[in-house]
Formats: sequence, structure tokens, C-alpha cells
Amino acid sequence: MRVISRNISNSNITIKGIAREIGISRVHLHRKLKELTNQSTRDFIRNVRLQKAAEIMRQTRINVAEVSDMVGFKNPNNFATAFKEMFGRTPTEYMAEHQEKKEK
Repeated sequence: MRVISRNISNSNITIKGIAREIGISRVHLHRKLKELTNQSTRDFIRNVRLQKAAEIMRQTRINVAEVSDMVGFKNPNNFATAFKEMFGRTPTEYMAEHQEKKEK
């Protein structure tokens, strides 16, 4: 988690690079994550990034493209699609909903 968190905005981070930083093989990393989370390494990293994006959107009101870039997505459209898949609403809807709650 620390390695992913440190590299959250790096869209070029690779699974091989993460494994190397941790000190295990890419295959071993994949097996462990699959065992612990029932997710592939790629999906796990994407979900961590999306959770961080949601946290940022709950706390601040900034452009969705900026949030996308902050969490390492190269394409804001891919970010929006993945976000909606995970949270059931677009990033803009999610941000608006949480800003309303904040203002009350």
C-alpha cells in the first residue's frame, strides 16, 4: 500500500516496478494480492486510485480532470468510466452530492 500510495499520481508505474520496490517477483505479488483481495494486481491498483480520487472529491472541489491526473489516470474519460463503474455515478455527480452534504 505504501508503494502504491507513494506512486499514486505516477501513471507510468508498472506492476513489475512495484514488485521490485517491495522485493518480490511480479508473479508472487500477483498471487498474494489475488489471495488477499480476490483482485488482479491491475484491478487492485485501479481501485486504490479510485478510492483516493473519491477521497479527494469529498474534501475539495476541483476539476475532475485534475483529480484524474492526481491519481494517475492518463485519460479523464477512462477515469470517469472506471469511477462510474465503481461508485455508480459520475465523478461530477459524486462531487456535487458530497459538496451538498458539506454545505448543510
